[in-house]
Amino acid sequence: MESGSNGAEPTSWEELYNINLIPSELFFKFRKEIEGMRVGVNLEFYNAPINEFQAKFVLKPLSPEKKWKFIYEPIHQDIRILSKKIPVTKFLNLQV
Repeated sequence: MESGSNGAEPTSWEELYNINLIPSELFFKFRKEIEGMRVGVNLEFYNAPINEFQAKFVLKPLSPEKKWKFIYEPIHQDIRILSKKIPVTKFLNLQV
């Protein structure tokens, strides 16, 4: 039985295994409550396969009867208004 693409046996453990200890994603979230609203900044760093950075500004009311969230992404100039997650089943939530 041959191992490897050319039939040669690996000569060291480094050729058999590749261990990468650098995380592929990092998330930092900063929150502040101001007059019944939660204001937040999300910083997302993606290392693999390419280095990418995303920033998001989040505005969300704290009262339980308000069921929305406002998200602005300045890099992509994207604005989203999301509903609160509505439970459909035990393992499935709906968000519009």
